[in-house]
Amino acid sequence: MRQHWEALRSGRGVTQPFLLPSRFAFVPVKLQPGPAVRWNGVPAQRLSMKLDRWSGFVAPTMELTYASEDRRLLEFAGIATIRDEEGRHQDVRIVFPQAATPADARALQGALATPLVRQCRG
Repeated sequence: MRQHWEALRSGRGVTQPFLLPSRFAFVPVKLQPGPAVRWNGVPAQRLSMKLDRWSGFVAPTMELTYASEDRRLLEFAGIATIRDEEGRHQDVRIVFPQAATPADARALQGALATPLVRQCRG
């Protein structure tokens, strides 16, 4: 998306390989620009992403919203590679938090020194 930002902003759709982790392969997807919107007060660009193959008409469309200023992904809605308890792909809406302020050097060193094993137990 970032490579094609100017084309998408000017209203042109693009085809791009997309990594599908569940298949360990890239698949071609078509990115189509949607409207410019305000998303939680942030100027943003909506895009739709659909499989760009002959069978694409049966594949679901995913909706993406990117911040216009820094091209940060704000929201994803559609079928995800996240599976449910029965192994099926889920229809999700993921809202990404506002960009965090950069950590200072002390906070960064503290985070790097924190053992993940203690922090990741369920």
